[in-house]
Amino acid sequence: RGIWGVVIHSLARDERLYERNPHTLLVPASTMKLVSVAAATEAVGWDHTFETTMRAAGPVVNGVLQGDLVISGSGDPSVLGRSGDNSLAAWIGALRASGITRIDGRIVADDDALEEPKPGFAWSWEDMGYTYGAIPGALNISENMLEVIVSPARLEGQPAIVELPEYARDLPIANHIDTGPA
Repeated sequence: RGIWGVVIHSLARDERLYERNPHTLLVPASTMKLVSVAAATEAVGWDHTFETTMRAAGPVVNGVLQGDLVISGSGDPSVLGRSGDNSLAAWIGALRASGITRIDGRIVADDDALEEPKPGFAWSWEDMGYTYGAIPGALNISENMLEVIVSPARLEGQPAIVELPEYARDLPIANHIDTGPA
Protein backbone atom coordinates (compact mmCIF):
# COMPACT_ATOMS: atom_id res chain seq x y z
CA ARG A 1 0.00 0.00 0.00
CA GLY A 2 3.01 2.25 0.21
CA ILE A 3 3.95 4.71 -2.46
CA TRP A 4 7.29 6.26 -3.13
CA GLY A 5 8.78 8.72 -5.52
CA VAL A 6 12.23 9.73 -6.66
CA VAL A 7 13.79 12.03 -9.22
CA ILE A 8 17.47 11.77 -10.14
CA HIS A 9 18.76 14.74 -12.10
CA SER A 10 22.29 15.23 -13.38
CA LEU A 11 23.57 18.70 -12.56
CA ALA A 12 26.55 18.24 -14.85
CA ARG A 13 24.44 17.33 -17.91
CA ASP A 14 21.24 19.13 -16.83
CA GLU A 15 19.11 16.12 -17.66
CA ARG A 16 16.78 13.83 -15.80
CA LEU A 17 18.30 10.37 -15.42
CA TYR A 18 15.43 8.58 -13.66
CA GLU A 19 12.02 9.33 -12.20
CA ARG A 20 9.27 7.43 -10.47
CA ASN A 21 6.04 9.24 -9.41
CA PRO A 22 7.72 12.63 -9.90
CA HIS A 23 4.50 14.66 -9.50
CA THR A 24 3.04 12.80 -6.51
CA LEU A 25 2.91 14.88 -3.31
CA LEU A 26 4.62 12.83 -0.62
CA VAL A 27 5.55 13.42 3.01
CA PRO A 28 9.37 13.15 3.13
CA ALA A 29 10.74 10.07 4.85
CA SER A 30 13.28 10.29 7.66
CA THR A 31 16.05 9.76 5.13
CA MET A 32 15.31 13.33 4.03
CA LYS A 33 17.21 14.38 7.16
CA LEU A 34 20.40 13.45 5.30
CA VAL A 35 19.65 16.11 2.71
CA SER A 36 19.02 18.66 5.48
CA VAL A 37 22.33 17.77 7.17
CA ALA A 38 24.19 18.00 3.86
CA ALA A 39 22.67 21.42 3.10
CA ALA A 40 23.40 22.74 6.61
CA THR A 41 26.96 21.45 6.50
CA GLU A 42 27.51 23.06 3.12
CA ALA A 43 26.12 26.36 4.43
CA VAL A 44 27.94 26.63 7.78
CA GLY A 45 30.45 23.75 7.96
CA TRP A 46 30.94 20.91 10.44
CA ASP A 47 32.57 23.16 13.05
CA HIS A 48 29.64 25.58 13.35
CA THR A 49 28.66 26.57 16.88
CA PHE A 50 25.56 28.40 18.00
CA GLU A 51 25.81 31.54 20.06
CA THR A 52 23.48 32.32 22.93
CA THR A 53 24.06 35.70 24.58
CA MET A 54 23.00 37.15 27.92
CA ARG A 55 22.77 40.93 28.31
CA ALA A 56 22.17 42.89 31.48
CA ALA A 57 19.63 45.65 30.94
CA GLY A 58 20.65 47.61 34.01
CA PRO A 59 23.53 48.15 36.40
CA VAL A 60 24.97 45.49 38.69
CA VAL A 61 25.23 46.82 42.24
CA ASN A 62 26.71 44.62 44.98
CA GLY A 63 26.02 41.50 42.90
CA VAL A 64 22.42 42.46 42.12
CA LEU A 65 21.39 43.08 38.52
CA GLN A 66 18.97 45.99 38.82
CA GLY A 67 17.08 45.36 35.62
CA ASP A 68 16.27 42.60 33.20
CA LEU A 69 18.50 39.81 31.95
CA VAL A 70 17.92 39.31 28.21
CA ILE A 71 18.85 35.91 26.76
CA SER A 72 19.09 35.84 22.94
CA GLY A 73 19.38 32.58 21.03
CA SER A 74 20.54 31.71 17.53
CA GLY A 75 18.86 28.32 17.14
CA ASP A 76 20.94 26.03 19.39
CA PRO A 77 18.91 22.79 19.65
CA SER A 78 21.12 21.23 22.34
CA VAL A 79 20.40 23.29 25.49
CA LEU A 80 19.48 20.64 28.06
CA GLY A 81 18.97 18.20 25.19
CA ARG A 82 19.56 14.48 24.95
CA SER A 83 23.23 15.15 24.14
CA GLY A 84 23.80 15.76 27.85
CA ASP A 85 24.69 19.42 27.33
CA ASN A 86 24.08 21.34 30.55
CA SER A 87 24.17 24.86 29.12
CA LEU A 88 22.08 26.26 31.97
CA ALA A 89 24.85 25.43 34.44
CA ALA A 90 27.32 27.20 32.12
CA TRP A 91 25.02 30.21 31.89
CA ILE A 92 24.70 30.39 35.68
CA GLY A 93 28.48 30.07 35.99
CA ALA A 94 28.96 32.92 33.50
CA LEU A 95 26.55 35.14 35.45
CA ARG A 96 28.35 34.41 38.71
CA ALA A 97 31.74 35.02 37.06
CA SER A 98 30.48 38.44 35.96
CA GLY A 99 29.52 39.21 39.56
CA ILE A 100 25.74 38.69 39.32
CA THR A 101 24.27 36.76 42.24
CA ARG A 102 20.68 37.99 42.03
CA ILE A 103 18.38 39.52 39.42
CA ASP A 104 15.91 42.21 40.47
CA GLY A 105 14.08 42.20 37.16
CA ARG A 106 12.77 39.80 34.59
CA ILE A 107 14.51 37.10 32.62
CA VAL A 108 13.52 37.91 29.04
CA ALA A 109 13.80 35.23 26.35
CA ASP A 110 14.56 36.82 22.97
CA ASP A 111 13.93 34.39 20.10
CA ASP A 112 13.71 36.99 17.33
CA ALA A 113 16.90 35.84 15.52
CA LEU A 114 14.92 33.31 13.46
CA GLU A 115 11.63 33.51 11.60
CA GLU A 116 8.62 32.58 13.73
CA PRO A 117 8.63 28.77 13.89
CA LYS A 118 5.79 26.84 12.29
CA PRO A 119 5.11 23.20 11.51
CA GLY A 120 6.30 21.69 8.26
CA PHE A 121 3.99 22.23 5.27
CA ALA A 122 2.73 18.65 5.09
CA TRP A 123 2.67 17.84 8.82
CA SER A 124 -0.52 16.58 10.32
CA TRP A 125 -1.65 17.84 13.73
CA GLU A 126 -1.04 14.35 15.10
CA ASP A 127 2.71 14.86 14.47
CA MET A 128 2.78 17.64 17.06
CA GLY A 129 2.29 15.19 19.93
CA TYR A 130 5.51 13.33 19.17
CA THR A 131 9.08 14.36 19.95
CA TYR A 132 9.88 14.72 16.25
CA GLY A 133 7.03 17.23 15.98
CA ALA A 134 8.60 19.80 18.32
CA ILE A 135 8.98 23.09 16.47
CA PRO A 136 12.45 24.69 16.72
CA GLY A 137 13.13 28.37 17.18
CA ALA A 138 15.98 30.73 17.98
CA LEU A 139 15.84 29.88 21.70
CA ASN A 140 15.20 26.22 22.53
CA ILE A 141 15.35 24.19 25.72
CA SER A 142 15.21 20.40 26.02
CA GLU A 143 14.66 20.17 22.27
CA ASN A 144 11.35 21.99 22.92
CA MET A 145 9.88 18.90 24.55
CA LEU A 146 8.58 18.47 28.07
CA GLU A 147 8.15 15.02 29.58
CA VAL A 148 5.11 14.90 31.84
CA ILE A 149 4.41 11.73 33.79
CA VAL A 150 0.82 11.26 34.97
CA SER A 151 0.08 8.47 37.46
CA PRO A 152 -3.07 7.52 39.33
CA ALA A 153 -3.44 8.41 43.00
CA ARG A 154 -3.72 5.61 45.53
CA LEU A 155 -7.47 6.11 45.96
CA GLU A 156 -10.28 6.60 43.48
CA GLY A 157 -11.50 10.20 43.28
CA GLN A 158 -8.18 11.74 44.34
CA PRO A 159 -6.21 13.95 41.94
CA ALA A 160 -3.78 12.12 39.67
CA ILE A 161 -0.08 12.63 40.33
CA VAL A 162 1.66 14.90 37.77
CA GLU A 163 5.46 14.79 37.69
CA LEU A 164 7.75 17.15 35.77
CA PRO A 165 11.53 17.08 35.24
CA GLU A 166 13.62 18.92 37.84
CA TYR A 167 14.22 21.96 35.60
CA ALA A 168 10.48 22.43 35.04
CA ARG A 169 9.20 21.94 38.59
CA ASP A 170 8.27 25.63 38.90
CA LEU A 171 5.95 25.60 35.88
CA PRO A 172 2.35 26.37 36.78
CA ILE A 173 0.40 23.16 36.09
CA ALA A 174 -3.38 22.99 36.55
CA ASN A 175 -4.19 19.38 37.41
CA HIS A 176 -7.86 18.61 36.67
CA ILE A 177 -7.37 14.84 36.46
CA ASP A 178 -9.11 12.62 39.01
CA THR A 179 -8.19 8.99 39.53
CA GLY A 180 -10.89 6.66 38.29
CA PRO A 181 -11.72 3.11 39.30
CA ALA A 182 -9.06 0.44 38.79
